[in-house]
Amino acid sequence: MRSYRSQKTGGRLVWFGVAASKYAGIKIIPLSVATILLLSLVPDGRKALFASDERDRAKQVLPEFFELLGHGKLAPVIADRIPLAEARRAHEAIEHGGCTGKFVLVTEAAEPAES
Repeated sequence: MRSYRSQKTGGRLVWFGVAASKYAGIKIIPLSVATILLLSLVPDGRKALFASDERDRAKQVLPEFFELLGHGKLAPVIADRIPLAEARRAHEAIEHGGCTGKFVLVTEAAEPAES
């Protein structure tokens, strides 16, 4: 698992869902659960967790995350910027798989008020 191996000591891999089930079927879900459980037992200073295990931790680290993002210390991969009105297109792309990066839903900037 590349995501797990790419972590430094102290890193966390948080599992939010099993997108592969769209292609591999429901049988992939028990395999994913088993993988997470086995990785959580490896004494290598890294963690693999379900998103539900991380709710309280997320509330603590999200402000730090946004601060790092705001200072340009994180560089997320953006797959596409899609108008909010076309959000369905983003969901369809995710369902079809093969996407690298995040989809950013954008709103059009309001016209500046005339003085």
